[in-house]
Amino acid sequence: MVSLLGFLVFFGFLVGSPFMNPLGDIWGRAIAYKISMVLHIVGNICLLLSHSLYLHYISLFIIGFASSGRVGIGHIWLLEHLPNNKQSHYTTIMRVIDALMPLIVSILFEYGLPSWRLIFYGTLCASIFCLIGSFFIPESSKYLLSMNRIVAAKRNMKRIARWNGTYDEIFWKDFNFEENPFDYAS
Repeated sequence: MVSLLGFLVFFGFLVGSPFMNPLGDIWGRAIAYKISMVLHIVGNICLLLSHSLYLHYISLFIIGFASSGRVGIGHIWLLEHLPNNKQSHYTTIMRVIDALMPLIVSILFEYGLPSWRLIFYGTLCASIFCLIGSFFIPESSKYLLSMNRIVAAKRNMKRIARWNGTYDEIFWKDFNFEENPFDYAS
């Protein structure tokens, strides 16, 4: 029965992958990521409040299901905001952190962490922080361009340029944000 607890996270990830990951291509990276984070938070809260083994099973499955979108879509969303020459560096950092977390948790448990719930309080806080932060990050311009939403992509680039302090009035005044991107005659 105990081994089923760990299995359900991976099984949820497996079942969630064909459902959650395509949402990033259909609805956009930002919306799909937020849905994944809300599911992850719900799973964490259920797990923390649960005193039933069966609710633990369901909660861990939900966490795994949501993690398929959280990890996959979040990774793509991050990479689409980074310059090409920085993507491999950030990917390496993310994968090292992913690999170190189980090791750190194992060491904490070995040397006196009083309850497993503390780990899930930490993941709940991190998930809430990431969900709140995701509302300040615009949709990926690369995604918008791939969906032929050129005007929205230009608006996002303008917003990102302002945030980065590289907004240039001379350059940006040349963009016509009311143009029809599907009008190829002109």
